[in-house]
Formats: sequence, C-alpha cells, structure tokens
Amino acid sequence: MHNIKIISTSNLFGIHANPIQIMKMADAFSDTGFNVEIFLPGWKKSINSSELSGRYGVKNNFKINFIPNISIKKKFAIITFAIGSFFKSFNWDDRAIIITRNERVAVLLMRAGKKVIYENHTFYYPSEDITLKYRQRVKALMKNKNVFMIAISKRLKELWVNYGLNSCKIFVAHDGVDLAEFKRIAKFKKKELRKKLGFPLEKEIICYAGSLSKGRGIEFILDAAAFYKDKNYLFLIIGGINSEINKYKNKLTSNNVIFTGYIENSKVPLYLRCADLLVMPYQRKVVTIDGCSPMKVFEYLASGGYILTPIFSSFYEVMKDFEGITLYEPENKTKFIFEIDKILSNPHALKFHDRLDKLDIYSWQNRAKKLINIYFQFFKLDVPPIIR
Repeated sequence: MHNIKIISTSNLFGIHANPIQIMKMADAFSDTGFNVEIFLPGWKKSINSSELSGRYGVKNNFKINFIPNISIKKKFAIITFAIGSFFKSFNWDDRAIIITRNERVAVLLMRAGKKVIYENHTFYYPSEDITLKYRQRVKALMKNKNVFMIAISKRLKELWVNYGLNSCKIFVAHDGVDLAEFKRIAKFKKKELRKKLGFPLEKEIICYAGSLSKGRGIEFILDAAAFYKDKNYLFLIIGGINSEINKYKNKLTSNNVIFTGYIENSKVPLYLRCADLLVMPYQRKVVTIDGCSPMKVFEYLASGGYILTPIFSSFYEVMKDFEGITLYEPENKTKFIFEIDKILSNPHALKFHDRLDKLDIYSWQNRAKKLINIYFQFFKLDVPPIIR
C-alpha cells in the first residue's frame, strides 16, 4: 500500500482555513485506505489526529509529525522547514505520494528524487515584489518532470497558463466539503438547532462565516444591519479574533448583530443551518480573490440556505450549477443591502435548497480520489484497485 505524506506550513492550532483543508484531505485520503502522515514545522512531539477530532471533525486516525525549523527575526522559517523535509524524505518509501502547497518544499523534495503533487491556491501575494519572486519560483518548479500542479479553480489554472506554464501539467480540483456532516444536520429542523445554539426563533437570520480580515465586506454587513435596525432581522457573524471583533463592535450603530468569535469547524454546519440567508460580500481588495476557491462556497451550498454573493469568476464556475443564489457586482453595497430584504421577503427563497446530491462531486473523499487518480495517470503508474 502506498503511503501519503502531506507537507504543510499550516498552523493546526490557528483559526485560518488552511489547516481545515489539510485535515479534511488527510481524513479523506485515509477513507480511501491509504496510510497518511502530515508533516508540519515545529519542535513538538508527534500527535494523533484523534487529539484534534473535535476541532476538525475528522474520523480517521493518522499521524501528525513536526519537522524542527529555525526562525531568525521572522526569516528563514520556511527555508529551514524545506531543508528539514528534504532530509526527512530519505526515510520515506519511494512509492510514497507526496503533496505540498509550498513551492520551496517541492523543489527540495524533487532534488531528493521524489515525485510531488504541488497544490496551488493563489496567483497573488500582497506586494508586487513578493508576487514576482513567487511566480518565478513556481515557474521554475513546474519545468521539472517529477511534479504537476493541482489548481483549486479553473480561473487559477488560466492565470498560470497565461503566465507561461504548461497547461498539460495543471489539473483543477476545487476545494471540498464534508457532506456527511451536512446530511446529518439537514435532518434537524431549523428551530431545533436555534434552540440548541440559543438563537431567537422568531427572527430571520442573515449569516456570514469566515475571516474578518480586510476585504471580506464586514462593513457591508454592519451597514445593512444599521439600515434594517427596525426589521425583525438578526445579523450573525461567525469567526474572527478578539481584536477584529472589538474593532467592528465599536462601529456598530444597531443592536441586531451577534459576533460569535471563532467556532470550531466541526460545529460550523450547525450555525449555517440556522440561517435564513448566507452572505459573503467579498471585495476585490482580497489579495487572492482572482482564482480563489473558498471552502465557504461549498459549505454555504451544502447548508441548504439561500446565498447572496458577489460575482467573481472562481465563485461563479461552481455556483452557476446550483439554485437559490443571487449574484451581484462586487463593491456594490447598495445592491447588497437591497437584495437582503428582497430575498427575505420571498417565501420560495426561505425554503431548504437541497443541493447535497449535486455537491457529491465536491466531497473531500471524491477530491482525494481525483488527486490520486491524476497522480497515477500523470506518472504512468498502475492505479490501486481501491480507487479505480
């Protein structure tokens, strides 16, 4: 049996989306029968995935290892982790399937004679200088015969191909969703879940879940809350750290907004199912917006709620196949606010939009099988019977 090694720079104990994807994919690879190990930077002792099952909702046991690295004035942490991965890889079976989202790690692993799946999530970084150097590293990496890229959207693949990368070495696999959990939650009535979580039964809930960082449109939500302060609406904002939450709380001019703070990913489906309307008013100022594939898209779809979202190409390439969605031009706050009331005044919009069967192609398990199949086909290897 082949082993799968996932090399990541994510912080599994943080609040960002990256570790969620890492843990969900590791769990899905385990479902297919592979032995999975995750390798992260740090000086901790190895732990078992069961220690984080409550946080991420993973069901399988796999090992999480740490490779020591050194940071000097916040520099060299990734480089030293990549070097550590290089030396660690000499202990791995040559048949091991290696996946990483870091181009520096991928380069050194190939120098160790390994074949690598390089998963890519962005074409951009905050500054032009960093972006240029990053793209040059990726371009050099992709010239090697022992690597191919998994891009998380068709738009992201298009950006890299336009930059000069070989289209035949780039495959698309959008992010995924834990369908089993959403199917379990779908059996409950909305009122039951609201009682469980302590939310009012009589109000119509407009929900946002995710980062409160710049460009996520939290100001749009607060302005909408102020505009509808006399309506029976409750605006629920899930996620964020205390400093971000306090900043936005200081801007409130109405009492119809609840900030939950960070909620463990395993519990997010409960909160989404409570909502009448799900919003994600992303703006163009989000650095990675052109080509990104947020897990939020798939979680919102799986929840069965109506969705209000701006039109971005990588959102649209997924959402165009589903009902119960209103799209608007990014940055158009007036349209965003107007559509909230229009949607909530429509009884058809408030019904449960069952998209679960149609979302099956986006399950983490199918994504894992897709990556493994691409790996064996690209390197012209025999595909294990368990994933055929």
